[in-house]
Amino acid sequence: MAKDKGHEVVYTPPYHSDLQPIELVWTIVKGKVGQQYSTTTTFADILPRLETEFENLKPKSVQGCINAANKQLMQLKKHLEAMDNCDESSSEGELSGVEEENENSESE
Repeated sequence: MAKDKGHEVVYTPPYHSDLQPIELVWTIVKGKVGQQYSTTTTFADILPRLETEFENLKPKSVQGCINAANKQLMQLKKHLEAMDNCDESSSEGELSGVEEENENSESE
């Protein structure tokens, strides 16, 4: 349905709020609504304030949230790649050590 309307569907990892742009958007909106809190604020006051803040949300702010999530994702990707490289190096070292032990025991 979204693709039919010309939108790109992008999937993000679950359970990682720093990788979810919508969570960053919520942070902005909740912060602005929270600034309006007073001792007389009621639950009935909250919904219109949320609606107003979502309406006032600038595309630049949303894009900033997307960019921040993408930056976090790229940092995570680099970290995982480094961990994979570390594991591969460690495995290769272990294998060469085993091969050396086998060669030494065969020559005895």
